[in-house]
Amino acid sequence: FVGRMSQEKGIDKLLEAIPLMQEQKIKVLIVGSLISDTKAIDSYQKELIKLSNALKDKIIYTGFVKQSELPDFYNIADVAVLPSIWEEPAGLTMVEAMSCGTPVITTKSGGIPEYVADCGILLENDESLSVNIAKSVDRLLSDEKLRHEMSLKSISRVKENFSSVVYLDNFIKSINDNF
Repeated sequence: FVGRMSQEKGIDKLLEAIPLMQEQKIKVLIVGSLISDTKAIDSYQKELIKLSNALKDKIIYTGFVKQSELPDFYNIADVAVLPSIWEEPAGLTMVEAMSCGTPVITTKSGGIPEYVADCGILLENDESLSVNIAKSVDRLLSDEKLRHEMSLKSISRVKENFSSVVYLDNFIKSINDNF
C-alpha cells in the first residue's frame, strides 16, 4: 500500500484481509504518513497499529517516503493493494503502481475504474471487501503469468494514456474545444 494514512484509503480493509489469505508467507509494506513528511498520528492510525499487532511480522510501516523514491517500493512489490473506500476523484497511486508494472488491486470508487480500466483487479467497495482483497492477492500471488500480463498491460496503458505528452495534448484539445 502506498498513500496517505487516512481512513478513506481503506488500509484497515487490507489489514483485515491478511489473516484471510491462503498465502501467509507475505510482507505487507505500508508506505506513507498522515501528513506529508511528518510523524503525526491520529485515532485511525492508532486503530491500524492495533490491527497490526496481531500480524506482527507481516507488516512493515515505512512512514513518509519522498515521491522520487516511490518507484523503488512499487518495483519490489508483487502486488499493490490500494483499497480506496471513498469516491476517489483521481487514483494517482494506481497510475504510479501501473507505471512501474506492479499489478493493482483496488476498488470501483470514483475515477479509479477510468484510470485502471482492465489493467487491474477492481473490487466492489462493500462488506466483502476484505475477503475479496484476500482472494485477489492469493490469485495474483499464485499466478505468475497473470501478474506478468497485468504488468505489461499496465505499463502500456500508462504510456498510451497518462504520459505528460498525452496529458498536454488532451489539455490543449480541451481548451481549443471550449473556445
